[in-house]
Amino acid sequence: MKVNQILQERRHIALKKMEQRIEEIRTKSPRFCEIEEEIKVQGFAQVNANLFGKDDKKIKRKMEALEIEKNKLLKDLGYEEDVLSPSYFCKKCGDTGILSDGKMCACKEQLLIEQAYQGSNLMHVLNRENFENFDLTIFREERLPGEEQSPRENMIELLEITKDFCENFKAGAGKNILFYGPVGTGKTYLLNCIAKRLLDRGNPVLYLRAYQLTESLQKYKFADVKTKMDIAEDYRRIFDSEILLIDDLGTEFQNNVSVAQIFELLNYRIQHRKTTLISTNLEPVELAQQYSKRIFSRIYGLYSIFYLSGEDLRFR
Repeated sequence: MKVNQILQERRHIALKKMEQRIEEIRTKSPRFCEIEEEIKVQGFAQVNANLFGKDDKKIKRKMEALEIEKNKLLKDLGYEEDVLSPSYFCKKCGDTGILSDGKMCACKEQLLIEQAYQGSNLMHVLNRENFENFDLTIFREERLPGEEQSPRENMIELLEITKDFCENFKAGAGKNILFYGPVGTGKTYLLNCIAKRLLDRGNPVLYLRAYQLTESLQKYKFADVKTKMDIAEDYRRIFDSEILLIDDLGTEFQNNVSVAQIFELLNYRIQHRKTTLISTNLEPVELAQQYSKRIFSRIYGLYSIFYLSGEDLRFR
């Protein structure tokens, strides 16, 4: 289903549910029906008064009294005052996809992202992998010789940091994070938790595994003119999305072109204060070896870097 169709369907559902609620109230309270009719009558009277330049203070007082009575009646019946308004999926734009200033709403941007990258199956994963389902008991509690923190202590600290990051996220702040550590220590799961929390707070999130990222960048670079026009919007979204999550950096196919493209992307996003979160199995020295010094210096100079310790959880 196209994005605009999804938004239209959301509006339709919200309006239909509102009509059902109103019909339910009418059935419960004959007086509510009477108030509705009286408000209509007074509304017409007010319009006529305005047309002929008459004083409509009496009409206004009557309208105010009717509204007060209606709200009290709804309260007595156990309804909230907004029961007579549509309960839109997105409160910011009323499921139109456009904000009052004419800009695209985050809800529409996220739908476009999901449609463009529907093969990633992200939303299905996030229903399982989120902060609410996070199980600290799977992480080793005891410290091994030489460890300053156990894996569980390490993750408790990271959870506090990442939750705070999500709660205080501001578009345009350009805060970036790199998670690194051995295979199976929870980096991808933690990225997914962050994605879910940011999405729940109305922030559009683009999630790509490293191989998907390089495939998308190279597909555009080597495409013919017509294909470039067809995929230009998806390509630009990688650069301009407010939040980009790159999972498993270092596992993608690499050559001089792909390394240069990744530098161009990360550099652009830093310059335009877009937030990027990266996970990798590579140690800092390995990152420096696999990528150019420019990428290495960009990441280590302008990213908050966190290490995930422990053993592969899939074997615990």
